[in-house]
Amino acid sequence: MEPDRVVFSTVKVHRGWYFVEYAPPVRDTPFATLSLTTLEDRGAPAVASAMETELDEWLMRYPVPIMVSAFNDTGDLLLLVPARPSDHLIGWRDTESDAVARHWRTVPSTDWPQLDLSSPRLRRLYHDIPFRTKTDLRSGSKAHRRMSRTGTALVFLLFVVAPLPGAGDSDRNRRSLLRA
Repeated sequence: MEPDRVVFSTVKVHRGWYFVEYAPPVRDTPFATLSLTTLEDRGAPAVASAMETELDEWLMRYPVPIMVSAFNDTGDLLLLVPARPSDHLIGWRDTESDAVARHWRTVPSTDWPQLDLSSPRLRRLYHDIPFRTKTDLRSGSKAHRRMSRTGTALVFLLFVVAPLPGAGDSDRNRRSLLRA
């Protein structure tokens, strides 16, 4: 794994009857993902049309191949067949003509455009999306583990060790009150 490998945040945009969540490519994946989540039922043709519109828009913004899928508000994949030949849309901008190539089918990896998706290139392409590096993630994970251990120790001290010395005293006090 590259020491400067980057992990980008996702971008969420509300579109009225649906919202989209765009995720830049992750390690060793030659495409970004776009999830379209419907907030109300509009039917497969309308959803498929929205997927095509979103594909075009996001490819204009970031020229990286995209796989688009649609979901309902409970997270279930929307079935678009027979409105389209497949439930997923894959597309990219043709490097020669700059036209959008749309595919409502599984595309073999040999047919995908060969792009430079190295960390430096992705940082330039996604300059406006927050990211963390592998080093950031590792140090954040270490800090989280350290806080968890400290929190566990404090809980142990407060709820297990601290009550021990007073437990016998309160029992004696209760017994002397009962005798009186």
